[in-house]
Amino acid sequence: MSPSSRHYDKFARSIAIQPNMKGFTLIELVIVIVILGMLAATAVPKFADLETDAKKASRVALYAAIKNATDMANLKCRIAPSCKEDSIFSSVQINGEDISVLGGWPMANINFGGIHTLVNVGDYEIDTSTTNHFHFRIAGDCYVSYSHTSHNNYPTIGGDDTCN
Repeated sequence: MSPSSRHYDKFARSIAIQPNMKGFTLIELVIVIVILGMLAATAVPKFADLETDAKKASRVALYAAIKNATDMANLKCRIAPSCKEDSIFSSVQINGEDISVLGGWPMANINFGGIHTLVNVGDYEIDTSTTNHFHFRIAGDCYVSYSHTSHNNYPTIGGDDTCN
């Protein structure tokens, strides 16, 4: 017998099931199931509220996008010769789109290319029932509002931040 086959035979005998060896006892299995149940009970609440967290994160991202787009349009209007910041109605071209501005700030009017043209709002419902005011609804009571009623003042960006 070669030395390698002797080592194999010794290994095979060492892992063979002995007649006195048994599986897990019922009490051991019950203890493991109880421990897994306690772990699951502590982990589930952490993951149960992911929908609300996702809505809040979406709202924060949309708010930042609207604010940045508003500032970008105003800065572009300040440097573009075709845009008159001190005039009531004007327009500026950003990324090939004509953006209507009111006193240098993007308009909140669905009939003209305003803030909704600058921000990718494809996933959001837009409520335009009030003049110069948009509600970008994320879901239910979670929304970001954009209001631009005075032509020389910075638009109001706000909304409901509870997002339940």
